[in-house]
Amino acid sequence: MTNSIQRRIRFLGYKIYSLTVTFPEFGEVTSADSLSMEISMNASIDQETKRGFSLYMGVKLSSQDKGFTLELNSHSKFETESEIEEDYLNDGMVTVNAPAIVFPFIRAFINTVSTNAGYNPIILPAINFVALNQSKL
Repeated sequence: MTNSIQRRIRFLGYKIYSLTVTFPEFGEVTSADSLSMEISMNASIDQETKRGFSLYMGVKLSSQDKGFTLELNSHSKFETESEIEEDYLNDGMVTVNAPAIVFPFIRAFINTVSTNAGYNPIILPAINFVALNQSKL
């Protein structure tokens, strides 16, 4: 089977499986622009069915001058129409489209956590995963 014809993925959901946050005791995290952000991603094929993959996405935010740090790890599941092979994990559907589907949920989660903790909302910018993927090549 050639993976180049695999053009549809179905988002099955995500889970935040770890979260560590340190807010400043006094003061605010000024804005998302003042934060350094690192995004990590790793994907693996569903070994039972070979008809899907998992995307593990990590986000690290920090502002050392304000005493703020956040580390979050998520696991998302996607289904494909047919069986896939390892080389499919390098396809744009996995490296660009899947993260673009998941990241808005992570952005909203971080916004909610900061707001519910009594701080100003942290509104992360949208990410261009095409550009991010190309910069890693």
